[in-house]
Amino acid sequence: MKPASFLTDLKIEDIAEDWQIRLFQLEADFVVYSGVLDAIISVPAGFVCDGESIPAWVQPIAPPFGLSKRAAIVHDFLYRNRGYFDADKGFHPVTRQQADAVYHELCEAKGLPAWRSNIRWAVLRLVGWKAWDDDARQMAKPEPVTTKL
Repeated sequence: MKPASFLTDLKIEDIAEDWQIRLFQLEADFVVYSGVLDAIISVPAGFVCDGESIPAWVQPIAPPFGLSKRAAIVHDFLYRNRGYFDADKGFHPVTRQQADAVYHELCEAKGLPAWRSNIRWAVLRLVGWKAWDDDARQMAKPEPVTTKL
C-alpha cells in the first residue's frame, strides 16, 4: 500500500460570517491520494465545509490544528457524499469506517504526531455517527424547486 499524499496545494477562503466560527470554501480542486482506498480523491472547487467539528469536551486533548485541516476537508467531503468520483467520473461509495481511516492517514501524512491523529480518529469513531447520520438526512431532502417567471 502506497502512503497517503497531497497532490495539490490547499487553496481555501474563510467565508464564515455572523455566528459561524469556521466555514471554508475551496478556491481550487484539492486532490489527495489515499492509501486506505488506493485511490485519488478530488474535492472540487466550491466545496464548503467547516474543517474540524471537534466537540468542546474533546478540545482540551484534541484542539483543532492546521496540520489536520486538510484531512478534515477530505473527510467532510467523503461524509457528505458517501464516496468520491474517480478521474473517469465513476462513483465509488465509502463507509463511515473508510472515511474515518482516510482522515487518520491524511493527518499522519501531513505530519500530525501519531498520538494526536490517534486521538482524533478515536473521537471520530465514537461520535462521528451523528455527522454521518446528519449528512444522510441532508442527502435525503429533496432539492427546492424554483420557478422562473
